[in-house]
Amino acid sequence: MMRTKRVKSYLVVVGLFLGTQCWAGHAFAGEPTVKAAITAQIVNVDKNKPARIELTTLVSSPYLLKTAGLTVQATGIKMSSFKEKTSRRACKSTTCKQRFQIYLKATTACRLNGTYYAYFRFKCQTKSCTYKSNRRKKITFKLKSENFCANKTVNGTK
Repeated sequence: MMRTKRVKSYLVVVGLFLGTQCWAGHAFAGEPTVKAAITAQIVNVDKNKPARIELTTLVSSPYLLKTAGLTVQATGIKMSSFKEKTSRRACKSTTCKQRFQIYLKATTACRLNGTYYAYFRFKCQTKSCTYKSNRRKKITFKLKSENFCANKTVNGTK
């Protein structure tokens, strides 16, 4: 029987955009290290099309992350899809960098503001991995956005 001890050390990584934050790090003893940041937050000018969020992770080798779900705690927003952009995966001898695309559809909301939980499972790329849990890894992030329902007028000069 494998025993797990809760470790109270968390890593806070602030994303590149104002108002985006991710929490990752060690949650259990022996768990691989994970760092995460929001590296893109793009809202389509057509409000009927989904917004694209890019979550970039860095996990210690020989592990990589596999998506295991996304929970949205934002009123009027639902997830359209959540998957890795495998063509952008970059695994080296000490780390594996992955980019995940999250598409969010506004049903009644005009902002993406809210808390989101991305869930992953660790996958070993070799036969020598010491962490062999099927426990889901949770990465929490918060989004803030402008009102994408409002009409904006841009004045230019000749």
